[in-house]
Amino acid sequence: MVYTLHTELTFAMAHRLFGYDGSCSCTHGHQPRVEVAVSCNYVQPIGFVIDFGVLDKIIKGWVDNNWDHSTLLSSSDPLCDLLLDTGNKVFKLNSNPTAEHLAFYLCSVLTNLIKEVNKDIEVDFVTIWETPKHSATYKPTKKE
Repeated sequence: MVYTLHTELTFAMAHRLFGYDGSCSCTHGHQPRVEVAVSCNYVQPIGFVIDFGVLDKIIKGWVDNNWDHSTLLSSSDPLCDLLLDTGNKVFKLNSNPTAEHLAFYLCSVLTNLIKEVNKDIEVDFVTIWETPKHSATYKPTKKE
């Protein structure tokens, strides 16, 4: 038996795709919706896999501290230093901040943070809804 929990949050961000030939090469904003699913094959004696409040605190805490009201940029983007020098909040990634890369990155971070609470809880997927119509999902490969 496997129990799966889902939680969602939204946050505000700006980004641009450095080196891209299109409108997304210009800095622009989004209010992405993030969906995270975690699972475990047992519940704690109290009756749940993990308290939703604890799960939300882990996810929202990291997103608020790192991505909310930040400009997400590739570390190779020359805009990084300019924004940092003028007091802006910038989060540097090793790649362009596409929905695909953000879903992968957040999944990696959350996997480590959630394992600190319960090593048996797996992150099933992270979906980043860049707009109400467009999303990207990252599902980690399960270890055999």
